[in-house]
Amino acid sequence: STREPTAEQIRRELAYSMVSIAIFGLAAGGLVFAALSGYTQVYWSVDDYGWFWFWASIGVMIVMHDTYFYWTHRLMHHRLLFKWVHRVHHRSIVTTPWAAYSFSPWEAIVQAGIGPVIAFTIPTHPAAFLLFMFWQIGFNVFGHCGYEFFTPDFLKSWRGQVINSSTHHALHHERFGVNFSLYFNFWDWLMGTNHPDYERRFEQ
Repeated sequence: STREPTAEQIRRELAYSMVSIAIFGLAAGGLVFAALSGYTQVYWSVDDYGWFWFWASIGVMIVMHDTYFYWTHRLMHHRLLFKWVHRVHHRSIVTTPWAAYSFSPWEAIVQAGIGPVIAFTIPTHPAAFLLFMFWQIGFNVFGHCGYEFFTPDFLKSWRGQVINSSTHHALHHERFGVNFSLYFNFWDWLMGTNHPDYERRFEQ
């Protein structure tokens, strides 16, 4: 898009982001309590599962989150849910870094849900989970930054067929019903939900 975000849009994004951060904080507190109480698969010593699993678990978390995000994201676009859950985020038709966590409280709860899904299903070291969180925050901001960092030949490479660009998510904010995935293009490719003009818009 050639439009520029307005000051009012950025103020709105910051306000909703603060609400999202508060909800994420409450979710994190609940998860810490559950972990300390022994209800999760969180472990505290790397030696329990070794360094190989420590690093591999981060990749597993990323793949789990990519799947979780695609399907919850598509669900939030259902006509019965969109207005109440996801519309706040889509008020930012032109994306900015501040839009990355501009959610309604209901969507913030959904987005925070990946933490319990991970901690209750796979052995999770807190440091590995923290590295995953840095990855997901960074990639989410990148996807909403409104600027394309990849080179023009990116989509012609194998990397471009796998990894999403910021253009990919910007098109989702423009058209809504396409480009639901977060990190990787697998689910959009498999489910036929890629924007038909993605390559042309990327080249522009």
